[in-house]
Amino acid sequence: MAAITAAVPAQAGSRSGGRLDAITTGRIYDRLLTPQLNPDYAFADPQAQRRFGADVREGRIKMPERPQHRSLFDFLRN
Repeated sequence: MAAITAAVPAQAGSRSGGRLDAITTGRIYDRLLTPQLNPDYAFADPQAQRRFGADVREGRIKMPERPQHRSLFDFLRN
C-alpha cells in the first residue's frame, strides 16, 4: 500500500509538466499560460486555435503589437 501512495505524487507532477509542454508546443491553449509559454501563438491543434480565436474576438486576449520588421536596406535609405 505504501508503494501505491508514493507513486501518486510523482504522476501528478509529470501531468502538470506534460500540460506545460503541450501549451509550449501549441497543442493546448490556456488563456493565462499561452502568452508566456507560446508568445508566437503558434498552434498545432485546430481546437486550440479556435479557442484562441474566440478569446481574441470576444476581447479576452489583447494581441501584443510587434514592431514592424525593418531591413538593413530601410535603415540605409533614411
